[in-house]
Amino acid sequence: MTKGIKGKVVLITGGSTGIGAETARLLAERGAKVAIAARRKDRLDEVVADIASSGGTARSYALDVTDKSAVQSVVAAIIADFGRLDVLINNAGLMPIRPMAEVNTDEWDQMIDVNLKGTLYGIAAALPGFLEQGSGHIINLSSVAGIKVFAPGGTVYSGTKFAVSAISEGLRHEVGEKVRVTSIDADFSHLRQFRVIL
Repeated sequence: MTKGIKGKVVLITGGSTGIGAETARLLAERGAKVAIAARRKDRLDEVVADIASSGGTARSYALDVTDKSAVQSVVAAIIADFGRLDVLINNAGLMPIRPMAEVNTDEWDQMIDVNLKGTLYGIAAALPGFLEQGSGHIINLSSVAGIKVFAPGGTVYSGTKFAVSAISEGLRHEVGEKVRVTSIDADFSHLRQFRVIL
């Protein structure tokens, strides 16, 4: 199941901690060339050092996924550094827990910008190249909260993850003959899920 990832170039957003960092370590262990991107370059560099010490290949890229032009630039840099991009994992996300009655619209905007627009900007940056090369895999991290509303406290978060699932399904219908599209309803079994889909 894992031999298909060996030698592939994989971009993981939100790769400095948590699911993103652990996924980077796992895929590098399986032979992927990993590009990890996030806002905290120092944390990214720690993950890259861990991967390198285990014999893997990884590079880090400072990135705010809410900046459309920055996402485009990072994808271009990865292609320049590695020669291609094979897999995009849209993992960056925010999950503040707060009842809607607090009307914290700033947090709502942040979740929409990172969880939803960040995913769209990643797709926009990677998809043209995938279509041109006739292959590629876009993996969008949704959530179990994208299936069942997480409330009270996670209503807006659930809304963004429902949207990620819908975008993934629609994109699969549009480009599925050339590009694989996967939506993962992330939970603590995410590493086992990646072993199956890659």
